[in-house]
Amino acid sequence: MGIYVIPSFVGTIVLMTVVNTDKATEGGLLFSYYIVLAFWAAQTLGMSMLSRNVAGSTKKSVAVAMNFVFWAVGNAIGTYFNTIPKSVIHEI
Repeated sequence: MGIYVIPSFVGTIVLMTVVNTDKATEGGLLFSYYIVLAFWAAQTLGMSMLSRNVAGSTKKSVAVAMNFVFWAVGNAIGTYFNTIPKSVIHEI
């Protein structure tokens, strides 16, 4: 799973650091965006491991639901911190 996450880190770093200046840069940034989507391979493996390591259908349903809720909350928090100005983040 860790191997599948490495391209996502690389793609994210490229997207956050490279400035879009011309068509060649646009192509590279598009390719970096596609690399970021490699994360879903690790997410699929994580969900598979979660469902295989919990016994009982009720516990399995609760575990998968909790994983989804925590994933959604993490995305909401990440979106919040990406929308507020950087000066406010430094004060926190």
